[in-house]
Amino acid sequence: MSDVGGGRDAGAVPSAGGGPASAGARVPDGVPSERGGEVVFASPPEDLLTAAERGGRVVSGGDWRALLRGESLDDVHHAGRPLVRAVRLVLRDADWRTLPLEAESVSGSLDAPEGIVVRGIARDPLASAAAPGAAPSGAALSGTALSGTALSGTAPFGTAPFGTERLAAARLAVAPLASWTLTARADADGLVVRAEVRAERAFRRNRIGLVVLHPPALAGSPLVVEHPDGTRTSTVFPERIAPHQPARDVAALEWEAHAGRFRVELAGDVFEMEDQRNWTDASFKTYSTPLALPFPVDVEPGEVVVSEARLTCTLPLTPPPVTFVTRARASHRRVVTGATTGDRIPLVTTMASTAPEAARPAALDPRLARSPLVVEVDPATPRWTDAVERAGRESAGPIDVRIVATDADEAEAAVARVLSLAGVEVARVGVFSRATHASESDLLDGAGRALALAGRPIELLGGVRGHFTELNRTHERLSAWRGPLAFSITPTMHDLGGQQIAESLAMQRLVREDATRIADGRDLHVGPVTLRARFNAVATSRAARVARDPLAEGYGPHLDPLATDGRQAAASLGAWLVASASALARDPVRSACWFEQWGPRGLQVGEALTAAGVVFAWLLELAGHERLAVGGPDGAAGGADDAVAALAAASDAGPVVLLGNLGHETADVELVPPGRTPAPPALPTVESALGGVRDARADVHGAFFFALAPGEAVRVRLMRA
Repeated sequence: MSDVGGGRDAGAVPSAGGGPASAGARVPDGVPSERGGEVVFASPPEDLLTAAERGGRVVSGGDWRALLRGESLDDVHHAGRPLVRAVRLVLRDADWRTLPLEAESVSGSLDAPEGIVVRGIARDPLASAAAPGAAPSGAALSGTALSGTALSGTAPFGTAPFGTERLAAARLAVAPLASWTLTARADADGLVVRAEVRAERAFRRNRIGLVVLHPPALAGSPLVVEHPDGTRTSTVFPERIAPHQPARDVAALEWEAHAGRFRVELAGDVFEMEDQRNWTDASFKTYSTPLALPFPVDVEPGEVVVSEARLTCTLPLTPPPVTFVTRARASHRRVVTGATTGDRIPLVTTMASTAPEAARPAALDPRLARSPLVVEVDPATPRWTDAVERAGRESAGPIDVRIVATDADEAEAAVARVLSLAGVEVARVGVFSRATHASESDLLDGAGRALALAGRPIELLGGVRGHFTELNRTHERLSAWRGPLAFSITPTMHDLGGQQIAESLAMQRLVREDATRIADGRDLHVGPVTLRARFNAVATSRAARVARDPLAEGYGPHLDPLATDGRQAAASLGAWLVASASALARDPVRSACWFEQWGPRGLQVGEALTAAGVVFAWLLELAGHERLAVGGPDGAAGGADDAVAALAAASDAGPVVLLGNLGHETADVELVPPGRTPAPPALPTVESALGGVRDARADVHGAFFFALAPGEAVRVRLMRA
């Protein structure tokens, strides 16, 4: 079984220039399947999708076909061959936030002389949140309906969700930053995508223009880079996750895949490529405005920025070596459990809530009360030790403390202060630079001195507090540090779409594998893993700070209006957590941390334990137990189209299997227990994270059968023979 979600909307999708089309499950490498003569595209469960993803439509002209979602032309194919994952218009502000784009009109068709034309506007979500009367006190925009971003928000605990009506009012209360037009036209010479952005107000930007997203399946494939002066460089799409740009000074790219030779020509700026797998995005991204140039840049009212991408299939070699298939509505998934892998499920933790005391639930679910906590603090915050003490009271066992500091003296003093707190038991301490977000050597030295003076057996943690990107780029500076390493994960650094949230799961596995190589025998501590970034690691402006009391005001992520995602309580997030744990719970990972314990970013939102909270409680029970092998037919690992994730472990009472369906269709699961015998087995207990027990049936060969709804996670307890 794989830890990759599949599938787009199950219902009919309006089509421009290509008639009605249905949506379906993604097959390997993004190749479409065919149902009723139409190309169909991938989707995770409905509650993870954004409005733009649900409203996407298939567009076609000649041999070209794609999925139009607002400002993005996704899953571009030529004659059945997948070419690129997306050609997308992107606006990044001075703090590298991706501005939400609202599509206001769509006209034309892909094969018309004028092409298909999308017009829209860009607004600043932070300014919209501050609009007078736009939302309740404390609420904040975190996306827009037509942008491919999540329509959700943050609000004081106990208030109603920040709904579409309030968001619409907030958007209308603030003038747009820019207007934009995206045009796509297909002809015999190729597919041309053109973006034009006009500033309506003065603002500062780091990037405006088209980006091209290439599929991760191209890793290791030859790549030819054509430069603005006409010279050419031969290279490859990187196999391992590249810390820095694998291609610079780009005017065009050429590569071969799926029996076709493809070319993309770029205009309007100088482009370069980065490996977005660093952030668990499933793509290589070619973008404009090289990072070597100064940023941010002032944009004046009336200024127009134009960029263009021309895609061609320069030499079709042979017919594509794929067979279009029709998938049944209820897809059969065979899950084979086997012997122990030699790995153990690591320590399972969650982050101490950063929400204010007013957001505390009346009763914390007792299943969460069994969790050890990670707490992240800044000694520059007034009364910062209050957060450490609260975490100490709420943690089941010693806490993991992550401290940000400027120099060795501050790190030493902060660690010493933590160790002096009465009643607070500490398992490990990590120290990270405010400037680089990495454990610089002087900070580790300062923290080490404090631990030595205390004479307590507390682990000192290095690494980075941000994305794997920072670890990938700074690990050589940490080569002298032979202690454990940390890094965090968020799937929505560049794209808030549900498709990206699901597709990040396969990239989490790659990130863990590359981090293991970097660790070179050292232990890893992964997390916090959160839907949104806890802080903006690339901001050029100062983050909001606590004024007086972190427990009264909230602290850290709670002060960032873009750190909260409305899908935190989504039923499908339980299935997503199964897949994330499957990707990360391997040696040398010694602990993995997901989400916050309670609050708007928590495993418990309000008085209710979320589906992710239920799965987290199951993981807590498996921590320390041997992991069992899980595969598809004949023990295979499962393909990239396999929407069912699985994690199995040996427990004292017998094997336990966690399953999550990240597809949009019901999965008929056949579960093959380890060491089955011909004797009729006792039926297992199949508990759903959504509540209740699933019915199962068995055959005489010892396999079990049950249905798994879209987005559902279950725990299967197998009776010991």
